[in-house]
Amino acid sequence: PDHPALALLRRLAPALCAVAIAVLVAWTRKDAAFVAAGYTTTALAAAALLVRILQAPEGSPLRRVFESAGLVHIGKVSYAVYLFHLIARAVVALLSDRRSLA
Repeated sequence: PDHPALALLRRLAPALCAVAIAVLVAWTRKDAAFVAAGYTTTALAAAALLVRILQAPEGSPLRRVFESAGLVHIGKVSYAVYLFHLIARAVVALLSDRRSLA
């Protein structure tokens, strides 16, 4: 027995992903419409894709792609890279401010 919301997300996943890609390609991040619709559409598409992946049968092409060694590795290091890039960006900004003052 599938929860109705999960069943709906699973059915809409391909369309939501297509719309999210179109939104990301069409609008710049400075556009107010992107902020209002783009991030929401992208989040819904990611949720729908996640539901599809988690409910896909073991050994299906979708599961094999997302369980591949490369994507698993990226998943393991991505948050650390995200945190490190914030620190590196702050250090570069601090150093460039000091140089501009000298």
